[in-house]
This record gives sequence, structure tokens and C-alpha cells, in this order.
Amino acid sequence: MNSHKNNKIGFLAALFSALAWSTTGIFVRFLNDFSAIEIVAGRCLIGLFFMLLFLVISRGGLSKKIWISKHSWLLGLLMAGYFLLVVTAYQIAPVAEVAILTNTTPLFALFYRRLKGLSITSNEVWGICLGVIGVVLVVISGASSNQSSFNNLHLLGDFMALIAGSAMAIYSIFYSTIDSSKKPSSQIATFFTFLIGSLVSFFIIGISGNMIHMRKLLDLNVIYFILGLGVFATLLPALCYAYASSVLASVTVTSLRLLTPLLAATLGILFLNEIPNNLFWPGAFILITGLLLIIRQK
Repeated sequence: MNSHKNNKIGFLAALFSALAWSTTGIFVRFLNDFSAIEIVAGRCLIGLFFMLLFLVISRGGLSKKIWISKHSWLLGLLMAGYFLLVVTAYQIAPVAEVAILTNTTPLFALFYRRLKGLSITSNEVWGICLGVIGVVLVVISGASSNQSSFNNLHLLGDFMALIAGSAMAIYSIFYSTIDSSKKPSSQIATFFTFLIGSLVSFFIIGISGNMIHMRKLLDLNVIYFILGLGVFATLLPALCYAYASSVLASVTVTSLRLLTPLLAATLGILFLNEIPNNLFWPGAFILITGLLLIIRQK
């Protein structure tokens, strides 16, 4: 009975994660007066504050061993880079396209397996084929869009979203291959993500001379959007996803995450009036079908 309750809560937690992550692009667009690096700085600073609070309350602490762990620093750097790629992509390409292209991580993970010479099933081969066709259709739909709100950087945004998807695959692969005795906990890895993201982004802002621009963060509406991005679209879904992963089968959790691009497309229509090109929907359907074929082989 208790196990059934945990599964139900885990399912709801995974569903919430998918919904919360789908709002990322909306918050980024509402912060259009800021550069990508400034948004990442605010996002990571908020995340860092709450992670420090969590570590203090849980009395987990940050031992000297953790500080000298090259794995923690590298994981943090990879995820911070992912944040920057995603935020930049959302600024220059439609929300629906970026959301679905950043979720191509299973596709890149499978490419890695083939490069390593590992065997793959026939379903995974079909998944790769459908995934590639879906990506091509989604990108073509963006290139042929008549929306005047995007310039010639539109395709660059789609490309950055795909690079972000590959970066997440590299992160997952690297994390899973770390020796168990040296592997940092998910909380520590998240802490270093926010720490490195904050340090690097504020350093870049400082040397670029845009610190005066950061005064806009004192605006009440901006504070709401930054908090929404940092807490609702970053911290809470990460915690819920971690919980869901601990009580549900990985295939269930990963499959539910594929709801994120569809929810993001819906939010883009409602809040930004971004109506995807007709080619987007069949492309999205084919891509998600391919990803499901890959995921369900795990």
C-alpha cells in the first residue's frame, strides 16, 4: 500500500517536472531585456542560495574532499554550459522548437553507443531513423516559418538547442561512468552547477562592463520572473524529478519528460502567440515516437 502511494506521488512529481520545465522558455522571453549570460547569472544565483540552504539544513556540509573533486567541477561546468545554450536558444528561436530539440538527449546517447562499437536493437535503429527525420522536419518548419519576430539567427537557435541536447547526453554518460567511490551525489553535482554557473556568468558580466545593467534586477516584475525561472522552472522540477527517479522505473520517468516540449509548445501559443508551422507537428510526433522507441529499450 505504501509502495503504491509512493508510486502515485512519484508519478505526480514526474508530471510536475515536465510541466515546470516547459515554462523555461516563457520565463526567458519575459526577461528579454537581459542577455543570456545575465539570465543564467540570476538563475544560478537563486539556485545556489537554495542549495546552500538545503546543505545547511540537511547538515550535509561541503568537505575538503568535495572541493577537490574534479568530477564535481566538470559536471557543474557541463550543466552550466547547458543552461547557457538553452537560454540563448530560447532567445532567438521559437519556444516549441527549442523545447523539443533540447530533449533529443536519448538520440545522442545512442549515437555515442554506436561510436563505442556497442550493439543496438532493431527498435533503437528505427528510433534513430525516426528521430533524425523528426529533427529535420522540425528545423525545416522553423526555416520556412513566416513569423517576423525572428531573424536569421533562428536556425542558430535550433542548432544550439541540439548542442544542448548533446551536452546533456555527455553529462549523463560521464556521470554514469564515474567510479562509485568518487561519484558525487546529485545534490553536490547540482550545487556545483549553480556555483560554477554563478561564478562564470558574473565574471563574464564583470569584464564586459555590464554590471550597471544588472540593476534592473531590482525591478519587482523582473524579480518575479527570475524567481520563477530559478525556483519553479529549475530547482523544484530537479528535486521532483530526482524523487520520481528514485521510486519509478526509469522508462516511466524519462517518457513523461517527453511531455515537456508539447506543453512548451502549448504555452508558447497561449503566452507568446507563437503558432508553429504545419510541419512542426508531424515532425514533433515522429521525433517523440523515435525517442520513445529508444527509451523503452533501456
